[in-house]
Amino acid sequence: MADLEIIVPVYNEGSGIKRVYEHLVAALANANFSWDVTCVYDFDEDITLPALRELARQDVRIKSVKQTYGKGVISALKFAFDHAHDEAVAVVMGDDSDELENLPVMYQKYLEGALVVSASRYSKGGGYQGGIWIKKLLSQLAGKILYLTGIGTRDPTNNFKLYSGKFLHKVQIESEAGFEVALELTVKAALSQKGAVTEVPTVWRDRLEGESKFKLWQWLPFYLHWFFYYFFKKIKTR
Repeated sequence: MADLEIIVPVYNEGSGIKRVYEHLVAALANANFSWDVTCVYDFDEDITLPALRELARQDVRIKSVKQTYGKGVISALKFAFDHAHDEAVAVVMGDDSDELENLPVMYQKYLEGALVVSASRYSKGGGYQGGIWIKKLLSQLAGKILYLTGIGTRDPTNNFKLYSGKFLHKVQIESEAGFEVALELTVKAALSQKGAVTEVPTVWRDRLEGESKFKLWQWLPFYLHWFFYYFFKKIKTR
């Protein structure tokens, strides 16, 4: 069992997934911990699979798993979390938008006791390049408000996060749509104990090829649910 399990939900990424693998290898070349990658897919016709099979032949740390919880990224993540080990678990996007060089620092934060380590685009040293401006504005505003109430990160909606596997197996995940689960887990960790959530600065870059899987207006109500859930729970405890 590797020290760090890296989960990558994929959906028709094609050969672009090789760029993520190469980025991981370079970013973790000098890491003082072991790691492996679990790519989670929905259906047998996914065009990412040929590239994943080729990578698996080259590197035993790469595996592909077909999830059985239903369609969509939320089902893929729930499945991956349920089957993850009890140690450090990171979620990385399949479009190579994440700054994977952050992983060693994020892993160190986990060793220091954090339940959730968020890569933060909005802390000093972070950045947000490309993408939809309204998505950036809304996530930045929500992050600032929640940070002021003590959530522990300025970027709770970012999906590039590292979790304690024990925490993932303990918490009940209620998310129903898209990537809202990252916000839910951050909220529940922050409410569970002081200092459970921390962050490291990161630079996010919009995908170079393919189409984004993020559905802003469809998923916004679910994000708002967890925003208000944390806000009012926090107010009640004061």
